[in-house]
Amino acid sequence: MTVDEASMIAPSITNWEDLTNWLDTQKYQETTPPPNRTPLGTPVLETSWKAALRRRFFDMKEQGEPVGEEPVWPKVVERRRRISLLVSAALTLLLTSLASEMISVQHTQEEVAVAYIVLLTIMNFFMINAFSKTLIGTWHALKGPTGNPWHPKHTETDPRPDSKVAIVFPVYHEDPHRVVAGMIAVAQSLQTNVPEDFHHYEFFLLSDSRNPAYRIAEVAAIDQARLACPQMKFHYRWRISNDNAKLGNMTDFCRRWGRDYDYMLAMDADSIMNGDTIHQLLRMMEGNHRLGILQTNPTPVMRKSLFGRMQQFAGRLYGSTFSYALQAMYMGHANYIGHNALIRTRPFMEHCLLPDLPGSKPWGGKPLSHDIVEAALMARAGYEVWFLPDLGGTYEEIPANILSFLIRERRWMQGNLQHTRLLFVDGLHKTHRENFITGFMGYLSAFFWGIFLIISAGSMVNFLKAGKFSQKEIGSIEIPAVMMLIASIVFMLAPRFLAAIKTAKEKKAGEYGGLPKMAFCIFIETAFSFLFSPLMMVFITKFLWVWAKRRSISWGPNNEMMKPCHGLPASRISHGVLG
Repeated sequence: MTVDEASMIAPSITNWEDLTNWLDTQKYQETTPPPNRTPLGTPVLETSWKAALRRRFFDMKEQGEPVGEEPVWPKVVERRRRISLLVSAALTLLLTSLASEMISVQHTQEEVAVAYIVLLTIMNFFMINAFSKTLIGTWHALKGPTGNPWHPKHTETDPRPDSKVAIVFPVYHEDPHRVVAGMIAVAQSLQTNVPEDFHHYEFFLLSDSRNPAYRIAEVAAIDQARLACPQMKFHYRWRISNDNAKLGNMTDFCRRWGRDYDYMLAMDADSIMNGDTIHQLLRMMEGNHRLGILQTNPTPVMRKSLFGRMQQFAGRLYGSTFSYALQAMYMGHANYIGHNALIRTRPFMEHCLLPDLPGSKPWGGKPLSHDIVEAALMARAGYEVWFLPDLGGTYEEIPANILSFLIRERRWMQGNLQHTRLLFVDGLHKTHRENFITGFMGYLSAFFWGIFLIISAGSMVNFLKAGKFSQKEIGSIEIPAVMMLIASIVFMLAPRFLAAIKTAKEKKAGEYGGLPKMAFCIFIETAFSFLFSPLMMVFITKFLWVWAKRRSISWGPNNEMMKPCHGLPASRISHGVLG
């Protein structure tokens, strides 16, 4: 083509943006809708620790104003949070005093004794705080949604005729047949459960796959989805550059098509949701313009290994109860887990796109665990984030073996440790700052626990080497030690007891084979957890050491999903899971 011919076809091209727009309009794209680009920018976040601390304590700015009329529930959440902190502080003080009395009898060096007390106090506080939140939250959660006048369910309404939801599946080298089979299952469920409203929903397969074989299989699978559900819209987009992994993938979708959709339902490659559940989320969003993110609690499924089955049991029984408790404690200041969640697109694009943290990876770069930060920024902008465990019909797959579990934990650890950079950002709610602290302390406590065990063992060995002990000295150690042991067992096992009590009270024990079988499974899982915890402590401590040496990791695909061209048939998933 000559220059004159090119100028006649595209005479208005004067820069790269014009060229990109022209190529998008001229190229025949059967599987992708025309882009409607929106310029996007990240919110201004001061990530300098010194500057953030100075403003936090000397020039503190108010948190984001709520969208619309200020609701009542934030005052209730703050009251419950303060009660939880007060209970935690009181019980921690009690255990610390018992430990101080015990360590003083052992004639331990002063420096060692101080380290012992400090480490024990830190670990006890976070353990007791989790216990108090679960206890207080479960008490309120037993009332159910009807007992919570601020639950989004009370304001749900039919969607507007022009409301549009993009159901997005970001993938990177996952099995295309398995992923698209899940998309077909969701589409068929929408057509079955909401036959008059399924036109509100469109599906996107957002590919970051580098291997051409995956891309070919993905396009072929999307064509199969169109044949299986001809009334639904299925779109495919392959990203030329997979910068920033899943976070960049979702940002690219928002940039291209975000303004065309009121909401986006973020899914994982292994996510499946019932159409009725999805539509209920949309009804809640439509009924309350303050809602920014609605997160469901996915049920773990599809695991056959012993480890996977135990994780599924624990997630279903304990995780569900803990989620109910946190809903009562946090309400509209909840976290979200990045998938199986409905997001209001416009405020997400305006307030939740994350900037690069200064420095090299793993300390800098894009936040790896971006979902917790996005929830905090959504609340910072005045919107509500709700975690809704009372909604069923939502599923995900979890690691099937210990190796996959540890790989996932290492990714989460690196992401949670990055949150220390955002702890004092202006405008964050107290609840979300507390979530940041709880998140990274969940991993630092493994290192603290290891040091604590070494100090405890050394102190006891020195005490035993001292020779004879008086009856008074033995009594001074025995009583506090027994009380601390009992308290620790109660605080660690209480969530399991609360879950069993709640399940029995709601007459749901039949879902676990009845009360005797449920009790037996709780015993087996608890015994495994006690044996597995030291292994986790060692590996997390090793991961922390690697992180301190600035050795980063990447967010790769699910190993269970990496079967390039031969997955489960769509009919098996669509008819076997959702019906």
